[in-house]
Amino acid sequence: MKNNRQLLQSFFSLIIAVFFSTALIAQNDNILSVDAMDFGAGIVVMWETVDVPNDGETFVIERATDQSTDFEKVGELEASSMGGRSQFTFEDRELGLKKAFYRIKTIKSNDGIESYSEVIPIVKDVLNNFMIQETEKIGEHQYRVSVVSVVDGELKFQLATNMGDIVNKQVYSMAKGENDFMVDLEVEADGSYVASFQNGSYTITKNFSKQATQEDNVARKD
Repeated sequence: MKNNRQLLQSFFSLIIAVFFSTALIAQNDNILSVDAMDFGAGIVVMWETVDVPNDGETFVIERATDQSTDFEKVGELEASSMGGRSQFTFEDRELGLKKAFYRIKTIKSNDGIESYSEVIPIVKDVLNNFMIQETEKIGEHQYRVSVVSVVDGELKFQLATNMGDIVNKQVYSMAKGENDFMVDLEVEADGSYVASFQNGSYTITKNFSKQATQEDNVARKD
């Protein structure tokens, strides 16, 4: 009799566990579609919803680098709508991502119930292994460019006029972590310039300018 009661309790425990597990991973019927797109500097995740409640929901963007690994939170936004279809986007600028999987977790604000969208895989055509973190003017015509990289490698530098004429080309050694490079316009003519920084197939461009030095007017009597 005792064994039968234990078996019955185990059976009901299993039923409850399955119920809560199913509720936890329930498909979100409000999300009509999810997509992801490579935009060079990262990956943009897009999703469309219908009938978002007026009191709002929380969308948590989750990413995995392998479909078999655990998903991690990479972003969050609060959503509210008067009903109908709504579109949302999130930009993931994580460096060094080649392949990733995304899903949207929806948390209903009124009861805390969680549900998930389908999983969307994406493979990037161009790896963004570095980013420009800061640009600082350190002299009259000199600029410091702070670069963060996730790889050791080369950084190709090119400086061109706004007409496309190349006036300077160099190849720098770039280390994993933080790097500082110089853009020097001292010997260049006054005008606008475009500096490009390239590693692999990924390129970042920045605009710089050198303004004409104006001389003070001097009154003179001949």
